[in-house]
Amino acid sequence: MNTDMSRRQFVGLAGSLATVLGLGLVGCGGGAGKGSAAGSAAAKDVKGAAESKKLVVGFDKSYPPYGFVGDDGEYTGFDLDLAKAVADKQGWDVEYEAIDWDAKDTLLNSGAINCIWNGFTMEGREDDYTFSEPYMLNEQVLVVKKDAGIKSWDDLAGKTVITQTDSAAQDVLEGDQKDLAATFATLDTIGEYNTAFM
Repeated sequence: MNTDMSRRQFVGLAGSLATVLGLGLVGCGGGAGKGSAAGSAAAKDVKGAAESKKLVVGFDKSYPPYGFVGDDGEYTGFDLDLAKAVADKQGWDVEYEAIDWDAKDTLLNSGAINCIWNGFTMEGREDDYTFSEPYMLNEQVLVVKKDAGIKSWDDLAGKTVITQTDSAAQDVLEGDQKDLAATFATLDTIGEYNTAFM
């Protein structure tokens, strides 16, 4: 794997800074997911959050403008403001818990958080989580340097492509678009997109 950042072509697919698909408000909505551990935890956590009157929001702190650390050192962002507004309306306290995105299911199942509030693709996960109604929509996008010469998906042939671990983009590239991914030099994953942009 080439680790020289200056020569590497970074391509972020999905959920970059441009837009976010549907709120992944897990454990805070209606009925439980069907038969999954996360869905079962979501059902339990809906009841638990209501009984405790405390919304413990798991979020990605490296996802501005939706969730990030502000200049004052405090967690801030659109998603967190919206979570606070919902908690206020319900008469609940709200606690923000910056999480390792890969550990979201473990944290939800353990009760360390009772809600995931983040850009979180719903498609293909409907049976795994309890979702709120989406409040934002997005689409898969390419993010490349302006002078990279990449204008289409076909231009990715032979390039190193990177996407966020456990993202919709990773699911797509390992699923429906695995033939496209097979043309890449490599398909790498990274913990969060801001590191890829740097």
